[in-house]
Amino acid sequence: MKFKILFLKQFIITSTFLFISLFDVHSQDIRSNKFKQNGLFFGAGIGEAKTQIINTGAEYTSGNNFSLAGFFEAGYFFTKYFGLISGVSYSSYKTQFDIGSYQNQFKAIDIENEYYEMRVSGSDITETQQIEIVSLPVYLTLRYPINKSTGIYLQTGVSFTFPLNNSYESTGTFTYKGYFPAYNVILENLPEYGFATNQYIESDGNLELKTVSTSFVASAGLDYLISKRVQISGAAFFDRSLSGISGSSLYDEFQLSTGSEQLNTIMGGSSKTLLQSIGLKIGLRYYLSDFTKFKYHSRPSRNRNLREYRRLYKGYGR
Repeated sequence: MKFKILFLKQFIITSTFLFISLFDVHSQDIRSNKFKQNGLFFGAGIGEAKTQIINTGAEYTSGNNFSLAGFFEAGYFFTKYFGLISGVSYSSYKTQFDIGSYQNQFKAIDIENEYYEMRVSGSDITETQQIEIVSLPVYLTLRYPINKSTGIYLQTGVSFTFPLNNSYESTGTFTYKGYFPAYNVILENLPEYGFATNQYIESDGNLELKTVSTSFVASAGLDYLISKRVQISGAAFFDRSLSGISGSSLYDEFQLSTGSEQLNTIMGGSSKTLLQSIGLKIGLRYYLSDFTKFKYHSRPSRNRNLREYRRLYKGYGR
């Protein structure tokens, strides 16, 4: 009988201990599953990029230009891994184009209504195009946490681009000749009649651009949690137009120069004009609440379980 009482006491103590341990572990699992990245944040940053204006269909050589950019952003993480980010950014593009030689001819009418063929040749033609834009990007973000403070992320999406300021400056040396088939004669070295030789021309003006265009944007980088609500991030990014930005519709009828003292932008002779930038950016984000609403909790230690066991055993042994 005494043996049964001792066995029953031991069974009750052991069962109680196991129940408490399982309950504690189960509670730990629930807390762990509640770990999530906080949702809403705001941020700002700057970057530097190698920018380029690409005029396709025109024969030229071009260079790249480095420029600064700035951005403001707001985003929300739906889960620990996925989020949606939007905002506004500013960037500038500047590219110089060089055309070593140029030849063209087209039909024209003189002041006496006679048809002739204008023959234009040029050399050492240089044009600088500059465009400032403001963009409204929309990113889908994939973030993978490395540890509680650091993560890697990939962003991709589209951006809606609006031009702010744009301009071009062109220079070149041109020669104009007029061939009159009715007389089988070529007029040249007659600047007073519009047939100048080796005339240096300077020209400037505004580029004709669409009011809105779209581009593909992507970036990849690292982020680091400075405090519970402040995060710093750095990334490499790529941005390229999905559609042409030029608003000119005179591609088939384009003439770089139709007469002395007149020089058009080479963008008008491009079948499609695109913007492209590749660079690095750094930013700060502020979360409206702690970055993690629920932290991971460690499992109870073996010493804690032993103390609990002894406490129960003493309690039943009274």
